[in-house]
Amino acid sequence: MKEIDVKKLFELAMDEVVALEEGLCAFSRLLRDNYELCVFFENAAVTPEQKKKMFAGLQPGAEPILKQVINLLIDEGLEKSTGRLSEELTKLVSERLKITFADVTTPFPLTGEERAGIEKFVGEQAHLRVKLDPSLIGGIKVMTSDGRLLDGSVKGTIERLKEELTYAG
Repeated sequence: MKEIDVKKLFELAMDEVVALEEGLCAFSRLLRDNYELCVFFENAAVTPEQKKKMFAGLQPGAEPILKQVINLLIDEGLEKSTGRLSEELTKLVSERLKITFADVTTPFPLTGEERAGIEKFVGEQAHLRVKLDPSLIGGIKVMTSDGRLLDGSVKGTIERLKEELTYAG
């Protein structure tokens, strides 16, 4: 099976590798969170030109390096490997550049003080990716690329209390 060598990709994109990682991660999540879009991109009956046009419409301001990688995935028929490639690139960028990516989920936009507190928790080379999710009610969730999880959300607290009460009786 064909696949893209993530180490070679890292080397080729060196000066733009963080931008590539962030763009690829965002696109991968978009595919994961939108079933119809995922089916469109993974459908062999859809032409590569249609897929490229759709990507260009979804990401009109995408970095040239991201466009090139997505076009390569499409041309090689590797659309299904977008998520895996994104995960591997995140891991490699984290390890080699000592960057910690943090996925922050919150029901409201972060204040400067909240952002600073999260960056302190994450570490020196923190790159925050903030996603608004009103279902959290309040608080925040932080998942870092090095595996740490902080669930300070109201929803998470309620779920933990529910679990404790279930096993206490």
